[in-house]
Amino acid sequence: MTKTYTFRYLNADGSFNGIAVVQLDDRYSAELSAKNLMPNKAATVEIWCGDDLIGTESNAQPDTPDHSSADALSHP
Repeated sequence: MTKTYTFRYLNADGSFNGIAVVQLDDRYSAELSAKNLMPNKAATVEIWCGDDLIGTESNAQPDTPDHSSADALSHP
C-alpha cells in the first residue's frame, strides 16, 4: 500500500527552497527519492509522512564553492 510523503527542501539558512509530494511504498523509497529530487541549492530535506517528521537528509553538495583545493595550492 502506498503512502503520501512530503519533502520540504530548506536552504542552509533554514529558509524554504521547495516542496515535493509523492506516493511511495515505503520509508526507504522516500529517503532515496527525497535525495534524488533535492535541488542543488537546497542544504537539507525534511521527510514527512502525514503529520509525522520521519527523517532529514543533508545535501552532499555545499551551497558555496569548495575552496579546499585552492587553499592547499596556495601555501608558501
